[in-house]
Amino acid sequence: MTPFETQNLLQRFAGLESETVQLKRGEILFRQGDPGDCLYILRRGRLRVIYDWKGPNERILGEIARGEPVGEIALVSRGRRSASVIATRDTELARISLETFEGLTETHPREVIGLMRIIASRLKNDYETGRRESLPSSIVVIPANTASPLSDYCTSLDKTLDAGGWPSEHLSSRNIPKNLREPFQFEAIASWLDDAETRVATVLLEADPTLTDWTRLCLSHADLVVVLGVAGSDPTPGEIERLLRCHEHDPVQPRVDLVLLHEHGAPITDTAAWLAPRDITRHHHIRDDFDIDRDRALRLLTGTDISLILGGGGARGFAHIGIYRALVESGIPVDRVGGTSMGAIIGALIAQGLEWKDIAREVRHHFTERGRLTSFTLPMVSIDTAKRYQRMLDRLYGDIRIEDLPVNFFCVSCNLTRARVVVHREGSLAKWIGASMSVPGVAPPLVVNGEMLVDGGVLNNIPIDISRSDGAGKVIAIDVSPEVELALSPDYNGRPSAWEAVRSRIGGRRHREASAGVPGLFNILSRVSALSSITAKEKLKQQADLFIKVPVAGYKMFGWDRVDELVELGYRVGMEAVEKWSRAGGGNSPNETDE
Repeated sequence: MTPFETQNLLQRFAGLESETVQLKRGEILFRQGDPGDCLYILRRGRLRVIYDWKGPNERILGEIARGEPVGEIALVSRGRRSASVIATRDTELARISLETFEGLTETHPREVIGLMRIIASRLKNDYETGRRESLPSSIVVIPANTASPLSDYCTSLDKTLDAGGWPSEHLSSRNIPKNLREPFQFEAIASWLDDAETRVATVLLEADPTLTDWTRLCLSHADLVVVLGVAGSDPTPGEIERLLRCHEHDPVQPRVDLVLLHEHGAPITDTAAWLAPRDITRHHHIRDDFDIDRDRALRLLTGTDISLILGGGGARGFAHIGIYRALVESGIPVDRVGGTSMGAIIGALIAQGLEWKDIAREVRHHFTERGRLTSFTLPMVSIDTAKRYQRMLDRLYGDIRIEDLPVNFFCVSCNLTRARVVVHREGSLAKWIGASMSVPGVAPPLVVNGEMLVDGGVLNNIPIDISRSDGAGKVIAIDVSPEVELALSPDYNGRPSAWEAVRSRIGGRRHREASAGVPGLFNILSRVSALSSITAKEKLKQQADLFIKVPVAGYKMFGWDRVDELVELGYRVGMEAVEKWSRAGGGNSPNETDE
């Protein structure tokens, strides 16, 4: 069923025997645990779905936009509401009772069957992604300061939305009908904005430079607030943002994004100064000489972005480069990147905007051409000092900070002290990637504020769930870890010794054959550190729109000298996976490609 057919079906439902329900911003439609005695169809406004509202496990599950059903699953299952639903702005709904719905199964069977399909699709999506997202109907752009070119940016964004097949209407206080301006008629103008939302996919509201009545009304009508700033200007929040900050912990506060405009050729720096005083969901860099930045920002703002999630796996992670090449050549954009361990190393290079050939050249140079990376030490804390690895990362990334990357990026480490995942979105790129690849026992932990951080693969080797919790549009995830590893000959029994491991590497042919496959401590510790992630992977991969399993069983964890082979392998597997994904509808349903 197409979105157009779905909307028509729901409109027919809303026009049947129903009563009108109106909510003010912040009012509750129903609470978690309430009986599912009716369903609703949202006519105007917006709703937020919150699990365990005001409880210790409170979290936002998603949002519901105009034309969508609400509470239909509990009604059909005769169960109780699985979450609370709150109006994020003034809202109107059509309420269809259980009795009316049961009658419709006889009088309007086609509509009921269509609704069942919508419910099945939602259940599938909720199970796979853990989150229900709706695209913003109303985007409000506010200035960070007087340097922000509001009108020019909104005009440009409006054109970009339309060109991208996203019908929009750009409205400012200049467009308010004259009969509604003086005095400023809040309710009438709000109704005027509601009417605009019925004509287009997104209404783009340009706030005034100051906190006027129009600006306040825009904020009350916002599904998404965009703070527009100019890099190099004063990053201190203005009066409009200060009003937003008064409601930071409000459960119906709209998402707030920061867009930073950069002059032609200017490097991206000092983003931290803009993020520190703000509670921002995400930020976007738009360089004046890069159209790709505008297109990426558009996808991120409208929830149609694509995230690339790269798993750890040592040298096998070089296959990520080939996958990236396949995506680029297939015309699939990468709007956000996340990774663990080796996936973080490659992901950070992608986030810098490098071409795949440049990435391959960089890793080949730093991992093989500059000499060995190991530096063994007295095995009290670890068997390697990790100093050479860290110096390699320092050379590779310099003093780049994560928040200054042109493409949004995160990496994952594990807090060994507290046994939990740590997500790094800001700070030194080299430092946090160093933590993400510190395999326990192989490399010493990175100690921060007295707590030990180690390889993120201990708990989350392919952080698809983190990308989903960020509100990613579509997720492409890459797995470069073998399902079976460290297996010896079936004829081997007993406990491998250190001498057998040595003989298998430097002994004569007879000794190598007798001790074939005996793993070293590096390999054993690396495998142990990833076991938790391996067992959790089956559940996680259901959250990806495209999950690519690269066949890397014949490659060693520390086989750095096989860069080119692995890049080519990744490219071949990636092209096959993308072709299959495209034939299946480009990610309308999860798809695993396993060569």
